Amino acid sequence: RKERGRDVHPSACARRSRLGAAVGSRPPRGTAVNLRTRVATAIRSQDATAIDALVAADVRILRHLVSMTYDTDDRIRSAAARAIALAAHHYPQQVSELVRRLVWAMNDESGTNSRTAPEVIRAIASEQPDLLLPMIPDLLRLAADRELRPLLISAVDTVAQRYPTRVERCLHHEPSDCAVSHDGKEIK
Repeated sequence: RKERGRDVHPSACARRSRLGAAVGSRPPRGTAVNLRTRVATAIRSQDATAIDALVAADVRILRHLVSMTYDTDDRIRSAAARAIALAAHHYPQQVSELVRRLVWAMNDESGTNSRTAPEVIRAIASEQPDLLLPMIPDLLRLAADRELRPLLISAVDTVAQRYPTRVERCLHHEPSDCAVSHDGKEIK
């Protein structure tokens, strides 16, 4: 709608009045909880049902979960990593992109803090190991770093247990031999 040459969006109060609320009324205090708060509450309380529902409902949850992997509490970090791994079932393309960014973060050239990346990679390996197949050579190269080695080797081992021949092809042939589509099928 335009008014006096500028765009005017109906206010939240006007929208609420169209939905049956009294004109000019506001929602009760505390009822409008944003996604970040709901994610933090579910992760901190370890509420698996709430986490599953949030993960299934909105891809934007990934951004909030990634930020929670930097929490100082180990319990919260690992719960956020597991939730990211669960999100891989619903949003494989976005989680594949996240894996690519985490692998880059673990490179010395990136100059970023990758302290929690191996834990997220390992969690994804346990839920959706096929998403890590294209990154196997990079993960093994990065495992040369003593700090990253234990969790990255664990992740690669998990993928290798599930897809032994495909991991072997990744290691002995071109890395493109282990590419997968986002529906889990091999790309030729």
